[in-house]
Amino acid sequence: MDSDANIQSTLIGDTFDRYLQMVGKGVDGKSGSYRRNAKRELYNFLDWFSGESDSSGPSSGRGISSPTVDDLSSSVFRGYAYHLSGDRGLQPNTVRTYYAYISSWCGWCKREDLIETHHADTTKAKEPLPADDNRTSGDQQMWSSTHRNLLTRHMGKVVDDAINQIDMDESHESIQRARFGAMKAHRNRVLVYFLCYTGFRVGEFVRDGSDTRRSGVAWSDVSFENETLHIFRKSQKWQYATLTKKTVEPLRLYRNRIDPPSGDWPVFPAMDNGTLSGHIQSALMARGHTADEIEDIRDRYFNDFFCAIDLNVTPPSITTDGVRHIMRQITEESEVDTTKLDAEYLQPHGGRRGMGELLVKEYGYTEAARYLDNSEEMVRERYSHIKPGKLGDTADDAIENIDK
Repeated sequence: MDSDANIQSTLIGDTFDRYLQMVGKGVDGKSGSYRRNAKRELYNFLDWFSGESDSSGPSSGRGISSPTVDDLSSSVFRGYAYHLSGDRGLQPNTVRTYYAYISSWCGWCKREDLIETHHADTTKAKEPLPADDNRTSGDQQMWSSTHRNLLTRHMGKVVDDAINQIDMDESHESIQRARFGAMKAHRNRVLVYFLCYTGFRVGEFVRDGSDTRRSGVAWSDVSFENETLHIFRKSQKWQYATLTKKTVEPLRLYRNRIDPPSGDWPVFPAMDNGTLSGHIQSALMARGHTADEIEDIRDRYFNDFFCAIDLNVTPPSITTDGVRHIMRQITEESEVDTTKLDAEYLQPHGGRRGMGELLVKEYGYTEAARYLDNSEEMVRERYSHIKPGKLGDTADDAIENIDK
C-alpha cells in the first residue's frame, strides 16, 4: 500500500464506480444484471453504514455521514449480516446472495490495496448469516411435462378464441380490437413455446434492460428454412441456435398473423400504448411531423400498435420483466397448479431448467451442455439429482419422448 493516508482519504462511495465497471458487461462495463444487482446492494450497504436506513439495535450502522474504507472492519460486516438476516425479512438464500455482493466488493478493495484485510470474509463477519441449506437445482423451480402440456394447451385455446372473435364481430372498431387480441394471443403463445421448448435464456430473445446489446431478436434473425434463431449468447457471441420443431409452426402462424412490415421488427414487440405512444411520437417527429400532425395520424388508428405497423415504426421488444409479468397473468388464467413448486406463478427460468432436465435424462450431460450453451461442469452441478439416460442427437426426440 502507498500509505495510510491514502486509505483514510478514500470514501466508500467513491470506490463503487470502479468496481461496478470491472464486474459489468459491455464495452464500457455499464451493462449486465450482476452489475445492476451489485450496485443496488452496495448503495443499500452504504445507506445502512451511514445511518440513512431505518435500522436500529445491534444491526444498525455506524451513523458515519461520509464513511471511508478505513472505517471498515469485521464488526461492520457482522452488523450488516445481522441487518440482512433480521431487518429486511429476506429468505436465507437471498440473505447470503446479497451479502455475497458486498463481500465481493470488499475482496476487490483488498486486491486494489485499498484495505489490508478482506473483512467481509472473516468467520466473525459471516457468523450471523443463515446456514447454507445446500439446495440443489432439483429444489428450484423446474417446469415438468405436465406444466408444458397445460401451458401450451391453454395458449392454443386462447389463440383459437381470439381468432373466432374476429369472425363474430361486425363493427370496424370491434374487428380492430379482435385483430389486436389475436395478434397478442399469438405473440404470447410463441413466448410460452420458446420458454417450454427451446432452452434459451430469456435475455437472449427479448430486451434486457440491464444490457444494451440485448434488444430482443428481430424477424431477420429467424430462418424458417434452417429452423434457427440468431441470438446473442451468454458467451458474448452471436450464434445460430436451433429452433425445436414444436416452436417453428406456432412461430410461422404468428408471423403470418402479425405480418411485420420489415425484418427489423422484434419477434416479441411491446404492444401496450403506454410503451408505444412516446416511441411513435419520437419516430414521427424525427420524420418531420409536427405535434398536431402526429396527433391527427394517431387518431386514425384503433391503437398505436396498428399505427406502428402501417407506418413501419419499429417498436421496442418486450423486456425480461415484461415476460415475467405475462407469465404471471398466464399462470393465473390457466389450470396450472404451482403448489408443488412453492411459487405464485411459473417463472420464465423454470422453462429453461425444465428443458435442461429433459435433455439430461434423455441424452446425458455432454449433449445437454452443448444444446444449452453451458459448460458440462455447470450442467453436472445443476442437474446432479438427475440420472442421465441414453445419448442422442437432437432435442426434438427428447421432447416427444418425455411429453407423450
